[in-house]
Amino acid sequence: MAPIGSEAMTQLVMVSRRRKGLDLHTPAAAARGLVRALHQGRKVALMVDIPEAGPTVVVQYCGGPVVVSVVPARLAAAQHVPILPVACWRQGNRWQLFIGAPMSVSRGEEADTMAQLAAVLERDVRAHPEQWYPFHQVYADG
Repeated sequence: MAPIGSEAMTQLVMVSRRRKGLDLHTPAAAARGLVRALHQGRKVALMVDIPEAGPTVVVQYCGGPVVVSVVPARLAAAQHVPILPVACWRQGNRWQLFIGAPMSVSRGEEADTMAQLAAVLERDVRAHPEQWYPFHQVYADG
C-alpha cells in the first residue's frame, strides 16, 4: 500500500484495512510479502490501474491507452498460479462482486495477459462508470 495523502490519513486507512483482516505491504517490500502469501495458499489482491512501482505496460482500457502494472502477471507466472479478474461495485445498499474465470499466465506473456485482464474488467467499469475512482491521471496520452 502506497501512502494516501498525509501520514495521518495513511495511518487511518492502514488501521481500517488491518481491522478488516488485510495484510498490507508497501511497494518497496511488497514482493517478498506477496510471494510468502501465495506460498501459504492465500489470495493476493492487486489494483492494476494504480501502478505504484515496478514494470508497466500500456493497454487499451475504457477508450484510451492506460498504464497498468505487469506485476500481477509476473507474480502469477513465477508462482504458477492463475489471475482471477475481480470487479466490485455498489448496487443500492449492497455490494456486487464479479469474479471472472481464472487466467493462466506464462512467462513472456505478461503484456498480453494484462491486455486481456483489462478487457475483462472494462465491461464492469463501463457498466458502472460513476464508481470507478481514478485518483490520478489514468490515460497515458493525457
